[in-house]
Amino acid sequence: MNWTETTLQQRAAAALHYAKMSEAELVRSCQKLIGSEYVDQRKINRVITPKSEVKNSAFVPLIAEITGVRAVWLQWGVGDMLSTGTTTETASAKTEQLLELIDDLKEELLEQKTTAPASS
Repeated sequence: MNWTETTLQQRAAAALHYAKMSEAELVRSCQKLIGSEYVDQRKINRVITPKSEVKNSAFVPLIAEITGVRAVWLQWGVGDMLSTGTTTETASAKTEQLLELIDDLKEELLEQKTTAPASS
């Protein structure tokens, strides 16, 4: 398939299929990664809904990171969908590791915040 002749939305659908992820799971993963104050269902739907005419978005690298595809491929359809050596399992494992790291960092920051002495 010549991906340069497809839309961002078609490539996003392929990325979700590859990652075996629903749109709702994508939104939750995006929120977990960068925070719910920056991303919500509406913002992601605006990019990936088949009827959308959005041609580029600041959310493309985020969606690519979470689904395990190359950002340049997702945005423009250029090159291979996956980096050399990437499989569904390795992409899912990397995403899971990243999300676990974020959880650990959030817990650590919360602990520091609750144990920090009050300033006068």
